Amino acid sequence: MVTSLLHYVILLSHISCENLLENRESYDIIPRRTIKKERILNMSAKVEKLENNEVKLTITIGADKFEEGMQKAFFRNAKYFNVPGFRKGKAPRNIVEKKYGESVLYEDAFNIVVPDEYEMAIEENKLEVVSEPKIDITQIGGGKDLIFTATVTVKPEVKLGKYKGIKVEKVNYE
Repeated sequence: MVTSLLHYVILLSHISCENLLENRESYDIIPRRTIKKERILNMSAKVEKLENNEVKLTITIGADKFEEGMQKAFFRNAKYFNVPGFRKGKAPRNIVEKKYGESVLYEDAFNIVVPDEYEMAIEENKLEVVSEPKIDITQIGGGKDLIFTATVTVKPEVKLGKYKGIKVEKVNYE
């Protein structure tokens, strides 16, 4: 819809396509790639190699990113919270956290934030994962960084020995 609207605006204002391409910064046609840089600043990952082709990733996600996940989790689940004095789903977050506890949103916030950051950590460390992660949460809480470990199995590293110059006797079958 945005592109059709853009074409409509171009036709109405009689701007040629060449002029549009020359001034693309002023029209903001090309999306800016700032998301990846932002994620790298909010996340850090340490890799520890274990036995049997297993790798332990310790991932730390910034408190502000986890807070965004908490906010999204609250808005997704607001309709389920019933607080006296408020219509169902209309209670503010601080009241809901006082009644049900802050930890009521942790699981959903974790499920919102972690998949993207986990994928980013795997890409950043160039791991070839072949199994589902076994996740252990080390630290979680409002105002704190989210720290968890993910243990995964990776493709084994193959080391070739000396195979050139090996002589094999040919067996004749008659």
